[in-house]
Amino acid sequence: MGFQPGQSGNPKGRPKGSRNKPKEPAPIDPVIDILRKTLERCQDERAQATREVAILRNRVGTLENALREIFLMDEADVARVAEIVNRVLRFPA
Repeated sequence: MGFQPGQSGNPKGRPKGSRNKPKEPAPIDPVIDILRKTLERCQDERAQATREVAILRNRVGTLENALREIFLMDEADVARVAEIVNRVLRFPA
């Protein structure tokens, strides 16, 4: 069911106040800027998280080594370590 020559597909015509179709697409630069900034922020946050994980792994490794050494010490060594810790932290004996 096509239109007859000279007839419109909109018999009432274009409504008053309606806008013309844009001749060119909306600018995409603002969207690209937002996406670029979001990507940079995500990369910065990932780098920060990677640094924090490395620090935690280092600390856990250090703690693990310290615990291994403590469990290999005899009671006299433990008493000496406790004395040094108390002296450094100034706890009463």
